[in-house]
Amino acid sequence: MAMIPETTVDEILRRSNIVEVINSFVPLTKAGNGNWKACCPFHKEKTPSFHVSETKQMYYCFGCQKGGNIITFLREYQNTDYVGALRFLAGRYHVVIPQSVSPAEERAYRERRSQNERLLSLHQEINDLYMRELRRNPDSPVARYFATRAIPWEFADRFRIGAAPDSFDAALKHGKALGFTEDELVASGIVIRNEAGRVYDRFRNRLTFAITDESDRVVGFSARIIVKDDNAPKYVNSPETAIFHKGEILYGFAQARDAIRRNGFAIVCEGQLDTIAMHRAGLTMAVAPQGLAFRPEQAELLKRQTNTIYLCFDSDAAGQSGTFRVLDFLLPMNMEIKALSLAGGKDPDEIMKTQGPEVLHQALKEAPGLVAIVTAALARKHDLASAPGRARAADEAVALLGSVPDPIARELYFQELSDALRIPLEQIFRRFRQKQRPARRDYTAEPAAADAPSTESAPDLRPEAVRHAEASLLLLALSSQDMTRRLAAELPDELLSESPVAAVLRELCAMSCNGEWFTGAELLNKLSPAVAADAEVVRLLLQDASLSEDQQERILADCPAALRREQHKKERAALLFELKETDDPARQAEIIRRLHEIKD
Repeated sequence: MAMIPETTVDEILRRSNIVEVINSFVPLTKAGNGNWKACCPFHKEKTPSFHVSETKQMYYCFGCQKGGNIITFLREYQNTDYVGALRFLAGRYHVVIPQSVSPAEERAYRERRSQNERLLSLHQEINDLYMRELRRNPDSPVARYFATRAIPWEFADRFRIGAAPDSFDAALKHGKALGFTEDELVASGIVIRNEAGRVYDRFRNRLTFAITDESDRVVGFSARIIVKDDNAPKYVNSPETAIFHKGEILYGFAQARDAIRRNGFAIVCEGQLDTIAMHRAGLTMAVAPQGLAFRPEQAELLKRQTNTIYLCFDSDAAGQSGTFRVLDFLLPMNMEIKALSLAGGKDPDEIMKTQGPEVLHQALKEAPGLVAIVTAALARKHDLASAPGRARAADEAVALLGSVPDPIARELYFQELSDALRIPLEQIFRRFRQKQRPARRDYTAEPAAADAPSTESAPDLRPEAVRHAEASLLLLALSSQDMTRRLAAELPDELLSESPVAAVLRELCAMSCNGEWFTGAELLNKLSPAVAADAEVVRLLLQDASLSEDQQERILADCPAALRREQHKKERAALLFELKETDDPARQAEIIRRLHEIKD
């Protein structure tokens, strides 16, 4: 039997988890931090002596003295060989095994792996530096700011919170003293080399959060500003490196995995502080996407642990829009989706400081289900008091809910939708049969050899004013890195639509916060296949983005204002519909007050 290339073996073992695999054969029970136990599957016993360590990814039986790693277990338990065990794991964790790899490719891979191990070691050393800085200098500005967050040291240690010194070369000097080269420090993203050749620390005078991978190894950092500065981003994050791919990492996943599996659901928050607040409240199944919006690759991480996700995004328009956006890839994965609604638009971190954990637990109990999430989002986009508005809402809802693979669950969702929109159920099913979406990618299946983006795209339903404003803002962002930074600081995300053009604009703004900026084909290569295939996006990236100073200032003044006017139109329509439906005098008064506030 042909051997599996070393590159693929490493990928299989990186994705695999010994507790998950053994638990699928032998029921395990928790036995302390990172440890599990069971009656040994290799000999008869009444008292459990078979122990599994998730931290070390090993098992051992104190009765029959059998032990080893995940490969050893599978070879013994399934009576298979080394290759058979690897093929079993590859199928379980969706790793494609190639037919062959050349010796040159193997050598290159071994060199990369050695380099990556040094980067991991470097990140651990710098993280230790940051953690010591926070604990040994209680009077430093970062330590004083940390004290205002009221995070217990237990959780600071668990999430490896630290302080980047107020220095341009603290990490640089520390890394060099440990034997790391300047090129390695630059490759790690911990330091920056500018065009003039100057090398300096990326993170300075900020509260740092260690970003870890599935194996709880530090692969990057996110650093929060401690003093408000309109000219500096709130967070500075590690750039993409050989060991850090932000679209594939969930903050807090290593700390939450046991709780997710044990409780049967995960909570997806928006940021580090919200995730930590959830853990402090006892909701230790909370995680957060790193750097950008929640992505399918991150959902796949959770899918291995659970089929139920609670979304806990901000209650403002941007957060609600983000909740609706992720359903597009979560529903085809057969995930059960709920959303936490936090009173007063506050986030978990604020609630923990002002109200306590009970409010978060109550929000979890009262979390609305999928159809309630969808209809609430549609009420903000369409006038549900009018027949055309309800028809358009039904079209969107049917297209979205129709992507649920389970036919029984899909039918139950359609029944709820029928009641919510007051549209006969048979009309809902007729719409479904007539306007089924094109087939979507199955994110739970093994990827195809060539995953070309679909040439079909959703119709552009944006008003002309929104279309023109977003195109102009993208051209502005492409005109210079300074303009992109200004947009990142001044353009509220909730004003943007869900169009591909807006997606590129969000991506550019996020990149600018990390000191990155790309245009043309280089930017196109960093976008998702669906966005990169959009005709308008390609057209705008090809367009000459040179703008005069007067044109730049006009776009900055006029386009956000145009987007805000369109947002107010939608909000007025939703409020007028709610005013007609509600019988609560207090809510009616609140709606009328808000209608006066947003009057253009």
